[in-house]
Amino acid sequence: MSISEYFNKTKIKLDKISPSFCLAKWTHLGLHLHSGEGHSCHHPSPQPIPLDKILENPGALHNTPQKIEARSEMLKGLRPKECRYCWTMEDSGPQVLSDRIVKSSNIDFDTEIEKLKLNPEGQFFKPKYLEVGFSNLCNLKCIYCGPHFSTSWAREQENFGPMKDYPQTSSTIGDADNPYLTAFFRWWPEIKTNLQVLRLTGGEPLLADAVIQILQDILDGPKLELKLIINSNLSIPDKRMDAVVALLSALHSKNKVNSIQIISSMESTAEVSEYMRFGINNEVFWRNIIRIQDLGFCDLSITATINVLCLGALFEFYEKVGSLKKESDSKNGAKFYIDPTLLKEPDFLNVLYFSNEIKEVFISELVRILEQAKNLKLNEYEVFRLNALRKVIEASQKSTNPDVIPKLKNFLLEIDKRRKLNHVNTFGRLVSLLGRDQGPGSSGK
Repeated sequence: MSISEYFNKTKIKLDKISPSFCLAKWTHLGLHLHSGEGHSCHHPSPQPIPLDKILENPGALHNTPQKIEARSEMLKGLRPKECRYCWTMEDSGPQVLSDRIVKSSNIDFDTEIEKLKLNPEGQFFKPKYLEVGFSNLCNLKCIYCGPHFSTSWAREQENFGPMKDYPQTSSTIGDADNPYLTAFFRWWPEIKTNLQVLRLTGGEPLLADAVIQILQDILDGPKLELKLIINSNLSIPDKRMDAVVALLSALHSKNKVNSIQIISSMESTAEVSEYMRFGINNEVFWRNIIRIQDLGFCDLSITATINVLCLGALFEFYEKVGSLKKESDSKNGAKFYIDPTLLKEPDFLNVLYFSNEIKEVFISELVRILEQAKNLKLNEYEVFRLNALRKVIEASQKSTNPDVIPKLKNFLLEIDKRRKLNHVNTFGRLVSLLGRDQGPGSSGK
């Protein structure tokens, strides 16, 4: 069965319940314990979790009033506004399968539907897919992130103040007095045997002591029938990386989980990546990519967050990964792939809001990558995701927002000032497409 056939099979099952039904709203949980927020997946914005509810029952970390309301809407065939990412994809054309389909395909569908029949709005549901961030501790300042998910960003904001037009975020809670963290560790023994997927995220999770604590707990206990996923920028100190690799190797050798995957993030190379992921050490990043490959048992994927600053940089990135795939083919059977996802916010980095000329550059680059799919060692899933991305961008060509251009220019000038960078040198082609008039400070000095 092909990837498209597999996902279409799930779509048919979903549509039998309602045209807006998404099983992830019941079975998936994303937690940001450092801010007391959660969501059903990474597309909707995180929502505050009522503190009084988790004091009564830690299961309220998942089954919040806001999520129960969204579930009710889906059962009626209504589209919750928080899920607009998937509605945008689906409205791009009947052949575009959104993450509503993809995420619903990742869980034992029929079993969970039977549970849902007994408890339709899911007040007592336990997650099957759990993504949890314990801390916003992070050593990078990625361009589309912010102080909410990066202590490095937070320190910069303390020094320079908030960024104009940049989404402001809620405050964070220290580990020592965090009731959400306490509730989670009360809940963990109850839910860990129910999980199909555990995804540890951050901040940079491999710098968080709570992540090491969870990995050690799994190592010390009986086998969990789950897939362990760890997000990481893979640009952490060697000593910490050594400790993590030792833990992962022990989990594998002692058969404590079904499988292990590392998910990193990158969408460019050289100076473009250093601008977009400020603080990254490219040498360390690519060395750790190879190190994970060499383990032989650990799947590896790289999330490419497609935003307007990627313009002209994608092919070189896919080429770099393709060369590493060729080297690893004879080493092991672990999966290694790129998973592109379209950035939604902030709006001035969202490709869909820019001119058709800029969109055409993206489309042509995506076509070039797809034409070279065999040489770049792309698998069926990678091709599927790239085609979906291309169709979404093509479908958006009648819709632009000129307000994003001055926002982007001001943002880049402010980033240059704060980080002593030069966006004109780094993104010359994009700057040319946006227009020669960059205003004061266009030299980047």
